[in-house]
Order: sequence, then C-alpha cells, then structure tokens
Amino acid sequence: MTTQELQRHFDKEILFLPGACQDLPFTRIELLDDQKLLLPYVLYLGSYKKFSQLCSDWKIEPAVSLLIADVQDRQIPASACTFPDCVMISPLSQESLFNRIHVIESQQPPSLTDIWEQIMTRRLLSAEDIRDALLPANDNPTVYLQQLLLRPEGGSPGIQLSQVQELFPDGIIIPYQKGIIILRRHTNQLFRFPLPDALETWLIDHKCILCVGNATRDFSMIRTNALLLFQTCRLGRILRQPNQRILLLGDYQLMIMIDNCVKEFIRQHGHFDICYLAHPALIHIIRYDRCHQSNLQEVLYRYLSSGGNVKLTAEMLYMHHNTILNKLKKIHELLDLDLTDSLLRQHLLLSCQLLEYQEKILKQPLNWEKKYD
Repeated sequence: MTTQELQRHFDKEILFLPGACQDLPFTRIELLDDQKLLLPYVLYLGSYKKFSQLCSDWKIEPAVSLLIADVQDRQIPASACTFPDCVMISPLSQESLFNRIHVIESQQPPSLTDIWEQIMTRRLLSAEDIRDALLPANDNPTVYLQQLLLRPEGGSPGIQLSQVQELFPDGIIIPYQKGIIILRRHTNQLFRFPLPDALETWLIDHKCILCVGNATRDFSMIRTNALLLFQTCRLGRILRQPNQRILLLGDYQLMIMIDNCVKEFIRQHGHFDICYLAHPALIHIIRYDRCHQSNLQEVLYRYLSSGGNVKLTAEMLYMHHNTILNKLKKIHELLDLDLTDSLLRQHLLLSCQLLEYQEKILKQPLNWEKKYD
C-alpha cells in the first residue's frame, strides 16, 4: 500500500504535512516506541507526544513514512526535528488509526513486496505459482526474467519508486529490505542486456549502486538468482573499482565461488587461514615482496588476469612494458616454473584471487612469516 492510497481511505482524517512525499509505499506498520532508527518502507504510527520525545534524536533512512496521531489543530514544531520523507497528521487516536489501517490492509490483494517475501522465504515455490503471482496477465509461454538490485549507499538523498519506474518503464519495481528489486522481462536470452543511457549519471546523483543479474525462464530459480545478486552486492561493494556504480553478476561469479568455498573451508577446519588453498609459489612471491618492498605479486596477478598480455599488464599498472618484462623475469627466477602451462596459470590466478578475498573480504592479512610450505 502507499501513503496516497491510505489517505484516500481516510478522506480528510489524514493530512500530509506541506512538502511531504504523498506517494510512498510501505510494506508494514509499526508503532512508534523509542526507535532510534527508522527503516525504509515502514509506516511508523505514533502519538504527538511520542513524536515530540523522539524526533530530535532518531536516525532516518530514505523512504520512511510517519503518521502522527492526536494532533488537534497544533503546528508540528520544525525546530530540532528530523522529518522522514513522508509525514502525515491526524486528529484520530493512535488505537483508532492502527485498527482501521489493519482492516484496510486485510482487504487489499497481496502487494509485490508480500509476493517477493513469499518467494524468498520459500512459501511460494512452484514456477507456475511464481509466474502467476508476478505476471498475472502474461500470455507469453517463454519469458526470461532478469533481476536487478538497486541499493542506496551512505548519504543517499533517497529513492522514489516513481523515479525508478521512469528508468525502467516496463520493469516490475519491488521495494525489499534496504533496496529495490527490479524485474525485467525479455523474450530472448541475452548475455549483455541493454541498460538505460542515463543510468550511470542517475546512480551517481542518487548515491546508489546497481547489481545486474542474469535472466532465467525457470521461475522456480528466481530465489537462487536473487541470492546470487545479494552476494554480488556484498562482495562488489568492497572489491569494485572507485566510483564504479554498475556491478554485473558475471564479473563476480568466480569470487562468489571462492566465497562459498571459503565458508565451507572455515566450517570444516575451524580457522580462517585459507592460504592453504593457494599455490605455495604465490606465498613465496609474497614473502619476497615483503622483504624487498617490491610488487611482484600484483604484477603476476595482473599478468595472469590479462591472459599473459604484457602490454595490457603495463597499462593496468601504469608501468613501462620493459619494467613489466624485468619483473616477470624476476618471477621466473624465483619460481623456476613453466608459466606457459595453462593449468599452472589457472591455479596461480585462482590463488591470487583467493588471497585478495582474504585481505579485502575477511580482512585477514597474510601472516607471511608463517610456514605454509
């Protein structure tokens, strides 16, 4: 339900404060009761007295709604108050408002957020039931559904669903937890789905990141795709390049595999020292770097990730290609291994990514004095 729909049900018994957003969705209602943090897509209902006690201290996330009860021809003081995006007032009592809103909600069909919650909690399982719930008027037997996750970052000015709908006019827009799920329908399977031209500028202006998932025609796998997208968001926010706003699931799938592997390793072995999964040659390189203040590990990582392209490695590290060649020569001397062996290169590259995960995700720097070999 949205605040505008709620106001229509109450006619003139609920009024918006001037400047308040009048069409903000909410997925549940909570009584105002000493909360220090107001969460998005929640309608908080409280008395004028409780509002006066809390409004100077609380922290408010974007897309919060507030309904203040027992307001009898009084002005809401603006000084020392922090207001949510949507503030409504009513002369009715808190109990009366609460009961009537619940009666209205019980008469409403399930919202998209309710449907999505049922999918994520496995209360909606079959492909047919999920398809009918999300696409009730669908007459196309083959629909590929792609998921995107829009997440605000710290200091975001807030996201209005109408703005997201303008960016993705044919998308299904669902507020969920602290972000927005966007479902896009496609008639064909593509491996790079087009995005709106103005998207990156919009993301910068609104301090958001967008995680872009793959598409599937198996609606029973929508939950799995969503969980992979949440994993991409968690890892990508740490590993992404500075100012990168669009994160593609395909770019993080290998790191997701490492993430799952590490969790199982920790569960089995009872410690975080995942260096035992890495090639010992890489540990040898890291020890050399620490002793000689060099960057051979980084050179090796970029060289392997570029497919052995010296010119591209030099560009990535802003070095002259002769410098890269000299460093690669030193790596050959230290390792005495055949770096043209494709399986060895794959193992070393995976080891580099594993240690990157350890340092950036686990925040556990390698204890290079420890004997790993």
